[in-house]
Amino acid sequence: MNCDSIARLYRWIEYAAFGLVLERIRFHWLKELTGARRVLLLGDGDGRFLSRFASLYPSANVHYIDSSARMLDLARKRIRMSQPANPDRLTFVRGDVLTTALPGQDYDLVVSHFFLDCFDELGLSQLAAQIGPHLAPNVIWLVSDFRQCQDSLMAPVFRFCLRSMYLFFRCTCGLETRRLADYSLVLRRLGFARSKQTTKLGGFVFTEIWRRGNEREGLIMRRAG
Repeated sequence: MNCDSIARLYRWIEYAAFGLVLERIRFHWLKELTGARRVLLLGDGDGRFLSRFASLYPSANVHYIDSSARMLDLARKRIRMSQPANPDRLTFVRGDVLTTALPGQDYDLVVSHFFLDCFDELGLSQLAAQIGPHLAPNVIWLVSDFRQCQDSLMAPVFRFCLRSMYLFFRCTCGLETRRLADYSLVLRRLGFARSKQTTKLGGFVFTEIWRRGNEREGLIMRRAG
């Protein structure tokens, strides 16, 4: 998927659809990432998370990969405006994460905000095979995304929202995926266990911290509206 065609409007489309919910979800665990030194950031769009992270953790090296040249340009401009202490620690890579050679090794943090929903089961397996060899033993994976809420009274509304979003991105950005795949199976295959989760909009939107090396899942859940 390439978001060049909607890059400049993306933020405002997001605000129109969800207000500040997605933005707050992205930032929710920021203060939990103090140990990160080698970071792989996947598809951060216009760089809102990257800018906040770089300001909070100036010693971390971040490799940001996105297939959209215009999104990368917006992220660079946002970084220049925020003036992080060590901008040379930020590397911008344009390419498809499934086929682009990763610029680093032993990442101790992977961040994917509203990114894994772009892949079907096969794509997620390919993503795991591509990234897996580059991860440190104690790596953390921060995931934010959407979820089907079967038991919620709002479930029909959320299903309509998902169908509408997939249709929109298929028409504007060439997204081929048409439904949510279970990313958790792939993370567990890589040895991760979910340690923290918070949700919004009745569980439709969530953010989670996954850690590798946990023998069993110790989930701390916080519901936030």
